[in-house]
Amino acid sequence: MKHFFSEKANLKKVKLLIVVYFTLSNLSAQHWQWQKDLLLKKTTTAAIDRNKNIYIADEQGNVFKTDTLGNILLQYTAQMPNEVHTIESWLTMKTLLFYQITQQIVILNRFLQQPITWELPPEQVGFAQAANWSADEQVWIFDVSDFHLKKFHLNTQEVTFAIALDVIWKKKNSQVLYLKEYQNQVFLCDETLGIACFDLLGNHKYTLPFLGIKHIGVAGNQIYFLQENTLVFFDLYEKTIQKWELPEKKQPKFAIYVDSFVFLAFESEIQLYKVFP
Repeated sequence: MKHFFSEKANLKKVKLLIVVYFTLSNLSAQHWQWQKDLLLKKTTTAAIDRNKNIYIADEQGNVFKTDTLGNILLQYTAQMPNEVHTIESWLTMKTLLFYQITQQIVILNRFLQQPITWELPPEQVGFAQAANWSADEQVWIFDVSDFHLKKFHLNTQEVTFAIALDVIWKKKNSQVLYLKEYQNQVFLCDETLGIACFDLLGNHKYTLPFLGIKHIGVAGNQIYFLQENTLVFFDLYEKTIQKWELPEKKQPKFAIYVDSFVFLAFESEIQLYKVFP
């Protein structure tokens, strides 16, 4: 297990950046038992709700809701082919789909029906590089055009909160791949700078030195993500790290962990495993 500590960053910066270090340790030994393959092809992202249902999106914009055993419960068929960049069902009973290419957000009810499509207005949001639910049913957005983290109200079509990030990151080096709110914190995954954690007022708390992270999952007091050939768990309060080595050498697109089951997504299927300590 890895233990984190913080130290003060360069005082010349407008805000203090807490750089997180960690000590080397061995990977945790896990036994992975294959359960079955889900024949879902070209999936792009996934999420989990509070009832432990899994939501999986593909390149055509279709969404499949499954139980923890991988049984398909519901399906949403996209009205037009459109790749889903982010899907989220944790914070509310509704499911959010973010389409980065077309700058659209689609909201589905708990039965994956009655889609409501919102166009992000360019006068309020120049270009949303990442977007996701907030707990108050607004939407967190990273707007790359002005380099701000914003909260956007879909009904009023107004930005209700914005904070500049150029005091923390340099624009030319930054590319935010994913963002997520969890336990009153907002996580921004940047390709070259790591995972930055903010409180709900936009105050920067720390940055985890894990690069290229495209998806974050949640489990209890932990967030988790894939890096190289491991599934990494970070405890938000203990500030500890645990790594599970994956059963195969090929790199999955994303992973979903629920109870003792792990879904690993590849190009032509999703592999379901049960993991034993």
